[in-house]
Amino acid sequence: MFNIAPNGVITLNRGDNFEYMFKINEGTLLEPIYYTLAAADKLYLGIMEPNQQFENAIVKKVFTSYNNTEDGNVKITLEHLDTAYLRPGLYYYEIKLVKDDTTVNTLITQKFIIV
Repeated sequence: MFNIAPNGVITLNRGDNFEYMFKINEGTLLEPIYYTLAAADKLYLGIMEPNQQFENAIVKKVFTSYNNTEDGNVKITLEHLDTAYLRPGLYYYEIKLVKDDTTVNTLITQKFIIV
């Protein structure tokens, strides 16, 4: 079981599968600019312990245009083994968009709670 709060905090039972349709917004909440992954783009998801850098994330996932849905979202998934051996507690997750290996934008930095 998992829950995504309106502020983006994710709560997940340790070892559960996770699937989320993520809409890339390069604008603001009031003026959204939605973006669909192109062939050369990559969307990175990292789950980190508190005060850990993204580069040292304990869970790392990469999503490409192959993961696009028909309506332009990106299907973000975590498999059972991605969290099966993590201790319950507070973590953080970050989602970064890399366009053409040159532009990097952090889209989300938020809490990730494993119960």
